[in-house]
Amino acid sequence: MMASLESLVNLNGYSTSNGFIGFVESITDSRLADSRQIIGLLTDWIYSDAHTFSIATSLHFPKSRRLLETFYGAENIDYQELLVFEEHGLVFSVEADGIFEELQVGEADPSELWCRSFSHLKVSQFERCIIERLLFAKMNMGGLDGHLFIGSIDHGMVLYPHGEVGFGFILMTDSSAHHRLDNFIQEAVSGGNFRFVSAASIPGLH
Repeated sequence: MMASLESLVNLNGYSTSNGFIGFVESITDSRLADSRQIIGLLTDWIYSDAHTFSIATSLHFPKSRRLLETFYGAENIDYQELLVFEEHGLVFSVEADGIFEELQVGEADPSELWCRSFSHLKVSQFERCIIERLLFAKMNMGGLDGHLFIGSIDHGMVLYPHGEVGFGFILMTDSSAHHRLDNFIQEAVSGGNFRFVSAASIPGLH
């Protein structure tokens, strides 16, 4: 059985995964502009070879859609965006199997039921703009819990949206993506808006 993307990641702490090499993060106050820039660089890469990349997602609405609609407003663009992701099978609703009702009475643990329940999809199934919008939402919007990974088992590589606007990287020792990833990192930091933080420089990891 072929390994899945999430099997290469320690879900309790991405940076403690075997093969974690570091992350690129924004160092400016221009959060939204930097998000679009780094996402554009990444999708330039993955859509040049889209058939080799896949998505593992356990993203879900931590509250009922009714509560989200009340929070955002039915016509709010962020709320409408979340619904688009659900339609594409990239985000799930906790109401789908009655799990939200279970959570109300403490019969289920959302982190166990949803954060570790993954759907696996091909990047090539989606228009580039959908993936870009999903990555932007994961970095910047509230209303989503769970994990999102993009990568290639064939290349031994997993990427994930980083909380400080950027991406983290996990590579297997025999990964064929080292050179391409080095190019991506160099391009990202060359403009001065991002920096690369290596695993070796993070206290306590090694």
